[in-house]
Amino acid sequence: MKKSVLRVETEFGTFTRQTNRVYTHLVASSNLIPETDLRARDIRAIGDQLRNIREYRKSLAEVERGERDWGCRIPGKTMAESYVEWIAKSEARIEELKSITDEAYLAEAATPEVICWGWTSRLDLAQKLVSSTANLGVKNVRIFEVK
Repeated sequence: MKKSVLRVETEFGTFTRQTNRVYTHLVASSNLIPETDLRARDIRAIGDQLRNIREYRKSLAEVERGERDWGCRIPGKTMAESYVEWIAKSEARIEELKSITDEAYLAEAATPEVICWGWTSRLDLAQKLVSSTANLGVKNVRIFEVK
């Protein structure tokens, strides 16, 4: 069976899908994320990386003292080499996050985040999907008819 290509043009952008199924509605949202939320996201990410580094260093010390000889490792590397590499990657990620400029945050805040929440075969299912996204705190969710 040949797949049909569905194309829906919206003010949020163009959405396409290849399918054998029949869809009548598309649910999508377009939201601007405040600059403060973007900065908070990155501050949380730095905290996550710092926790990772603390755990990796603790595990590396256990390996070096011979108290630990099990756990995850990078294929082809010893456990100690794996922890050293993971620490370096976490430290690099922290530096990357710290180097984000004010201009970059402002540019990202000015760019809408567009999400396609799903394609449905009935209006009532599209309305249910809109309700579900509202429960997540998502705003500016719209239903578009597939023609």
